[in-house]
Amino acid sequence: MRRIGVIGAGAANLFLCETCDGSIIGRRSIRSFTQMAGSIGTGVAHPRRQCDRRAIEHFEGLDLHHLGSRGHLLLAGTSTRWQFRDFVLTIVVEHHRLITVAIDGGEPIGVGIVTQGFGQLLFTCPNCGTWRRSLYVKDGVLGCRGRTCLRLDYSSRHTHRNGVARLVHLARKVRHRLGASLEPFSGLPPPPRHHGTRKVYDRLVAELAVLEQGAMSALGETLAAVERRARGRKRTRT
Repeated sequence: MRRIGVIGAGAANLFLCETCDGSIIGRRSIRSFTQMAGSIGTGVAHPRRQCDRRAIEHFEGLDLHHLGSRGHLLLAGTSTRWQFRDFVLTIVVEHHRLITVAIDGGEPIGVGIVTQGFGQLLFTCPNCGTWRRSLYVKDGVLGCRGRTCLRLDYSSRHTHRNGVARLVHLARKVRHRLGASLEPFSGLPPPPRHHGTRKVYDRLVAELAVLEQGAMSALGETLAAVERRARGRKRTRT
């Protein structure tokens, strides 16, 4: 496999590579830029993710960093009651490596705590055993978002993944970082005076220009393809 080009700048980079069989893959896309941005149902589609239809944002998570920063894990025997939207969690510290979690006053579930890297604390998922920063409750089951566990995924991985919509979505994210209007091709705020902040501003503006120019090109190619199909059908009928 060899690298044949890069499209975009910064976080918007698409690293295009050609495999032995001639197909095009990329780090953020498995189709070429032309196919990704301007095609209508052509090219190689993203594999469908086997996950819950409800996005992970629909569920409220039990965050270990949140617990530790508020001192809820310091002393053995400490009991914390968390009121969520649809349920109540009762958390009891057994010792510095084990807590129990009860959902709505039910049977306590043992959850291990491990230390990774530079002192980062992680849960050991009671359902699948993987290390996670956050745990979730889905249909009365405590677990993580893994594909072998609760199968939760972020909504951003299922929307705005292809074509013009994807480029516009990325452009909106850059506009949000700039503090500008989210409308495509609208005006931008004036550049900051500080030298370091100005560099970040210039980089984001360059990314935005690449994304919005790509969206315009993709939209033009899409309209041209629609017109070609319409003319072809008209000739067939006549």
